Amino acid sequence: MKRPPLITFLTYNRLGETAVSLPSLLRTESDFELYIMDNNSKDDTWDFLNDTRDPRIKHRKQFDQNMGVAHPLNYALSHRAEDQDFINFEYDFRIHNKNFVQDFWDYYKEFPNISAFSATNFPSQLQLIDNAILKAPQQFENRNGKRVFYDTIMGFCSFFPHETWNRLMYYDEVNCLLDMEVQARIESMRMETAYAMDIRTSHIVQGGNCDTCLAYHNHCEQGERKCMAHYSRIISRITNEIGFHELHRQTRERLEGRMDCIVNSIYSGDPIPESDVSGSLHVLELFKKFTEEEAQK
Repeated sequence: MKRPPLITFLTYNRLGETAVSLPSLLRTESDFELYIMDNNSKDDTWDFLNDTRDPRIKHRKQFDQNMGVAHPLNYALSHRAEDQDFINFEYDFRIHNKNFVQDFWDYYKEFPNISAFSATNFPSQLQLIDNAILKAPQQFENRNGKRVFYDTIMGFCSFFPHETWNRLMYYDEVNCLLDMEVQARIESMRMETAYAMDIRTSHIVQGGNCDTCLAYHNHCEQGERKCMAHYSRIISRITNEIGFHELHRQTRERLEGRMDCIVNSIYSGDPIPESDVSGSLHVLELFKKFTEEEAQK
């Protein structure tokens, strides 16, 4: 019998999203070994994670400071067996396939030439892929009803067969590129990546409305604490002010992620990671300005 994969779930100051994402993962019928990690959240995310019970949760870890993404993932992966596949599941997505692990295995069996798969974000990304297929039909393949689109894969729900991760071995903790750096190493090894078009996730949009937040009434101190969802509009304004909207979509998404990390650090009082210091003073000024404006609305 095939060994259940190791799944990583890392969060930080995202109680609203975590309260939707993690239950969606635990509602699936798939078997896995789940490693839950928290980067020292300042809201009640850690309390929520500790209150969640499921026999598939093998380990919980809260770091004493914001360690970024690569270090916590490497910590969890240090527990991975050599014959164990690996899935990184991000906190702001929900999974829709009831047995997504078996679905990934079936895709890999049908496409052994592909070394890493990503689920497809529905509906926005699926629509983009459908449009891309019209322009680049050679990147699309259908084998026995399983459809893939060969492309650079992004996070949210990525599957790495153990044969692949045994060669990759780690996430680079020096730079902030993460997915892009892993993708570059995969390509340097002449391996292919693709989206599994029938494994679906959807993005959780948390707009800061406590009345509709699944976690608020049970886990937040009403009127006293705010999770980072309250600052989603501010983050968006910062990225637009800097001009990210003029960049390629994937580049913008990655840069928004870096701005997100910077604002996380500003909000929580943690030091801004050294890799983010360049240009941070401008971000600090915008953060203060937009926070004051939002408070006046």
